[in-house]
Amino acid sequence: MIVKKILTILIGLVFVHCATQAQQEFTLRMMQTIPQSVHNNPALVPQFDSYVGLPGISSIYTSEYNSGFSYNDLFTRREDDSLVLNLESLNNKLKSRNYLINEQEVDLLSFGFRINPRMYLNFNFTARDLAYLEYPDDIMALFVDGNSEFIGQTMDLKLNFDGIGYFETALGLSYKINNRLVVGGRFKYLSGVLNVQTKQAEFSLFTDEFYELTVSGDVDIKTSGIEEMSNDDFEIGLSDINKYFKNNGFAIDIGATYKVTDKITIGASLVDIGSIKWKNNVSSYNLEKDVSEFTWQGLDIQKLIRDENELEDLQDSLGNSFDFTETKGGSYKTMLPIRSYLSGTYQLPRNAEVGLVLFSEKLDNVINAGLGVVANKQFGKHLDLSLSYSFRKNTYNNLGAGFSLRLPPFQLYAVSDNIIGAPLYTNDIKYLNLRFGINLVFDWHKSQVALPNSLSY
Repeated sequence: MIVKKILTILIGLVFVHCATQAQQEFTLRMMQTIPQSVHNNPALVPQFDSYVGLPGISSIYTSEYNSGFSYNDLFTRREDDSLVLNLESLNNKLKSRNYLINEQEVDLLSFGFRINPRMYLNFNFTARDLAYLEYPDDIMALFVDGNSEFIGQTMDLKLNFDGIGYFETALGLSYKINNRLVVGGRFKYLSGVLNVQTKQAEFSLFTDEFYELTVSGDVDIKTSGIEEMSNDDFEIGLSDINKYFKNNGFAIDIGATYKVTDKITIGASLVDIGSIKWKNNVSSYNLEKDVSEFTWQGLDIQKLIRDENELEDLQDSLGNSFDFTETKGGSYKTMLPIRSYLSGTYQLPRNAEVGLVLFSEKLDNVINAGLGVVANKQFGKHLDLSLSYSFRKNTYNNLGAGFSLRLPPFQLYAVSDNIIGAPLYTNDIKYLNLRFGINLVFDWHKSQVALPNSLSY
C-alpha cells in the first residue's frame, strides 16, 4: 500500500533517531591539527604537508537533536524505582513547533597536500544523510488532554518532513594571499540516493459529539529512491553508486580568515550552498481533503508500546481510508541546509588560544543559531586538546571536548560538542554530536603552532 510504504520510510528515517538540527561543530573549529576541519572552513591549511584518510574510518560523524523533550520529560521514576511514561510532562515541555533531526556522515576517501607555500589542496568522497521532522505540540495535547474541548470544532495540524541521503565528491583549495588573509573554497559534486520531501502536509481533525476524530488531509509528497529502500534486500554498496549519478547536484563552500593583530584572528565561512535535482525513480503522492477521510476512535499508548503490531494495524487502517494518488516520473529539486560560521580567536602564551564561534543554519526556511566558547592547547607536535561550552535553541548543557593524538604516521582523534555533558546530564540532553577517525599525516610544521590561526581561520 502507498500509505504504508511512506510511513515505513518516515519511521525508519526519523523515529529510529528520536531518542536523540543538522551539523554544527564548535569544538572542531579550533583544532587545526585535524584535517577534517575543512568540512566547516574551506580556508583551512593543516599543519601537515600531506594527509591521507583511512578509507571508511578517517571521519565518522553523527549528530542527534530533539528540540521538544529529553528523556526525563518522557519518563518519571517512582519510589519503587520503576519508570512510568509521563505524557503530561512531555506535553508541557513541547513548543508550538518542535524538531527531530539526525545527521550522519562518513568519509569513504579523503586526502590533502600542499602544492606550494601558498596553496593547499584537499579532496573527499563522503556519504551523508539528514532526516528532519517538524511537528506541532497539538498532536501530543490530543493524546494527553483528549479532544473533549474540541467537540464540534476543527483543529488544523501541519507537519513537515525531509529525508535525504547522498554521496558528496568534493575538491577544495585554500590560498594564502598574504600573511594576514587566507581564502578558500570547495566545489562539490552531489549524487542523490534517497529523498522524501513534504511539499505540503496539512491535516484537519474534527471532533464529533461521541469524541471520535475524523481526519482529512491535504498532502503533497515528493520522493526519489523510495522503491529501493522499501525492499527487504535494500543496501548501498560502492558497486551501486553509478545508478545514483542520475540524481545530480552541485554545492560550494566558501571561507576567508583575516589576522587582525598578532593575537586576534577572525574568520567566516558559508557551507553547503547548493542543491540536488532528483530524476531517478521519482514518485509523487497527493491527497485531497475532498476525497479522503479517516475516522479514528482512539489509540492506547501503553498498548502501542507493548504491542509491535499495533502500529502496523494503524498503518493498514490509514492505507484503507486515505486515497493517495501516485504519479511516477518527472523531476524536482531540493536545497541543502546552508550553514554559516563566524569566529574570533585570541592567541595565548604556550601554544594556547580561546575563541568564540557563532553558528547559524537555514533548514527549510527556518534559521537556527548557536554560540560556542572554545579553549585549545597544543602540547608539542603529538597532542592537541580542546574544551568547549556551547548553546543553541533549548539546549544549554553542552560541555564538549576534543583530542588529536599523533603517533607517526597515524593520527587518532575524537571531537564532540557534548562529550562531557552527555555523561553528566544523560537524561536531560537534547543534542549530541561526535566525530572521530584515523588519518595518516606527514611532515608536521612546527612553525605554524606559534600562530595556529593565521592559516586556519
